Amino acid sequence: MESSSPGVVQCRKGPDDKPVMQDLRRKVGDIFTESDKMLDLHNKIRKYVPDEFQNDPINAASSVAEEDDAKAAKQARRQHRAAMTKTAKENSDRRAATADEVAQATKKQKTVDTQSAVV
Repeated sequence: MESSSPGVVQCRKGPDDKPVMQDLRRKVGDIFTESDKMLDLHNKIRKYVPDEFQNDPINAASSVAEEDDAKAAKQARRQHRAAMTKTAKENSDRRAATADEVAQATKKQKTVDTQSAVV
């Protein structure tokens, strides 16, 4: 890598091949944020953003389609959590019923310590 072009290297398949310049620097695009997160940012946080940053794209209002997508994602997440909670409770109840049928808790036996008795 040369100091005149940082992040650019020469690549060859073999020692006799012509070198190919390869740029290793990452190309950074726009910031990607999920639609439901953007909706929350706009509705809850925007009122606290200073005036000079109000027009920033991350604070922009969502379109109707984006709002619908965000609401659908939140609803799907809520339904999934409810289903997982219900399944976990059923499994827990089933395990508790099976454990009661299989084994009873044993009482701890009392032991007499003859070493510590004072004579």
